[in-house]
Amino acid sequence: HGKALFTGLDAVVRLIPAQPGTGIVFRRSDLPGCPKVVAKTENVQESIRTTKIGQGEAFVQTTEHLMAALFACSIDNLIIEISGPEVPIFDGSSLPFVEIIEKAGVLEQNSLKNVYTVDIPCHFSAGDTHLVALPSHEFRISYTLHYPQSPYLNSQYFS
Repeated sequence: HGKALFTGLDAVVRLIPAQPGTGIVFRRSDLPGCPKVVAKTENVQESIRTTKIGQGEAFVQTTEHLMAALFACSIDNLIIEISGPEVPIFDGSSLPFVEIIEKAGVLEQNSLKNVYTVDIPCHFSAGDTHLVALPSHEFRISYTLHYPQSPYLNSQYFS
């Protein structure tokens, strides 16, 4: 249970184990029929400064910290029941989600996992946003943030 960053709404989030092959699925318990929103790239919707996924009229935003925690904990089959349109922000990191997951425990499933690899360099650009994926034998993400208009953020890099 926590407060959302952009909407300011309180939201309750329940993490429910799911069968192998389910993937990550949000279920909006606050909407009629509890519509589902599958966390897949084709369901990403345009938004500013937040990750928003949607299917039909249902959407969930500010999913990035929870999704990072799920990846860090190797969780790939889960129903996320949420009582509002936005995941709580907590302290602005993934740590509160990781702590909740570690406290509850993770159910190991006896099934094959799809693993996607980058075989050739690829890139995407939109305005001043640029993403580049390069083949590698290790998992590595490098990020450069550049806000020349901000006296506080300036340029930052992390890998």
